[in-house]
Amino acid sequence: MLKLIAAYQITGAMMASLNVMKYKIKWCIKRIIQHITKKDPLTGCYDYKNTRAILSDEIKNQKNKTQCLSVVRINIGYFMAINYDLGHDTGDYVLRCIGQSIRESVGKRGRVGRVGGDDFMIIYPGVEREVALKYADDLRYNLDKVLKSACSHHRPFCYFGIALLRDNESIDSLWERADQASYKAKWSSNHIEWL
Repeated sequence: MLKLIAAYQITGAMMASLNVMKYKIKWCIKRIIQHITKKDPLTGCYDYKNTRAILSDEIKNQKNKTQCLSVVRINIGYFMAINYDLGHDTGDYVLRCIGQSIRESVGKRGRVGRVGGDDFMIIYPGVEREVALKYADDLRYNLDKVLKSACSHHRPFCYFGIALLRDNESIDSLWERADQASYKAKWSSNHIEWL
């Protein structure tokens, strides 16, 4: 009888342990799915919706602090020519390389989102204009190397628009200013502009 009671207690303890493990596994799977669905599957960067949500949260956070918030918009010049001349598989390869390079360069200093076909955005909390310009210049150099190795017979290039959050500025205004700076940068000599 004692053996039966001991076996029942072990089985009960094992069942409780299995239930805890089952809960932990479900929690981990849920977190993985949440993480995956926030990312653009091609580049591994945050998707448009989540980039806007992150930027909105950062704007709210900055209103209570004296720190600054910089946004860098990155576009790839002549990207459509890659898709038309070399095919969409090559275009996808270039976007994967660009996304990976941006994520690696930014690291934990900021968040990277893909906000359009060949458009990326970096959100840098606590980064002032001069530092954002330096980061953009370093990144421009790295991305030029990536583009040359990915499609050497085409001459795509990256251009960068930088906007610093103003007092009481909305997400739409900041987003638009970064976009305008990016368009202006396309025609500038070093392909980096700020507004």
